[in-house]
Amino acid sequence: MMGKKQFLAGIDVGTTKICTTCAQSENGTTEILGTGWAPSRGLKKGVVVNLSETIDSVKVSLEEAERQSQNSIESAYVSIGGVHIRGINSAGETEVRSKNGEITDEDVRRAVIAATSADLSDDYQIIHTLTRDFNVDGHAGVVNPLGMNGKHLSVALHLVLNASAVVQNIVNAINKAGVLVSGVVMQQLASAEAVLSADEKELGTVLVDIGGGTTDLAFYSQGSIWHSEVIPAGGNLITKDIAIGIKAPLEEAEQLKRTAGSVFPE
Repeated sequence: MMGKKQFLAGIDVGTTKICTTCAQSENGTTEILGTGWAPSRGLKKGVVVNLSETIDSVKVSLEEAERQSQNSIESAYVSIGGVHIRGINSAGETEVRSKNGEITDEDVRRAVIAATSADLSDDYQIIHTLTRDFNVDGHAGVVNPLGMNGKHLSVALHLVLNASAVVQNIVNAINKAGVLVSGVVMQQLASAEAVLSADEKELGTVLVDIGGGTTDLAFYSQGSIWHSEVIPAGGNLITKDIAIGIKAPLEEAEQLKRTAGSVFPE
């Protein structure tokens, strides 16, 4: 039986550029239909500082993606970054309540609730609840405890927190550009899904995504994310250093960085 075609769109809101990609998913395969990008106006380090300029940048990016794909983008998932994002590790424990000691969905749900019940400032909201591993009666490293037998179940989570007002401003900008936001995703989490293999996540890998205004970090081990962080420094600092060093305008320094810059000493 042929699977139903699904139209998907994603918008990456960065400090230096805003990118839009639309794709078609069918039978487990995804085809990119169109992409668009625009210089990011109105944002600094992932935070909206001028709403009208941000809306205009989003519109330019959307229009190019729609033109290439010959589709109208009505909704999209949005990847966000910035110093307002932080990751914390949390753990929760519960007793297994079934008479035969078999762990159920309800037991897992209670453990997760216990792990996410930490007091958080009203200024922050949880945007991702990511499971690191489970522990059954002292045996750690359990990936899926459902159906196992035990008396005590605990879960270790990585929680991604986002400043509510900051996210809402980004959502407002995209809504005012005519697109409904289906959900938000931490940028380094999206990057990891694109570039890391299952083996790399299992063996241990640090992902470093250097943007214009910020650098996003994510550490993976044993198949799951253990740490995430956003550093308020990016490629723009390198451009400014070049401009100061050669006494040139920022635009010229940026062009020089792109054409002559290299991470290899030789």
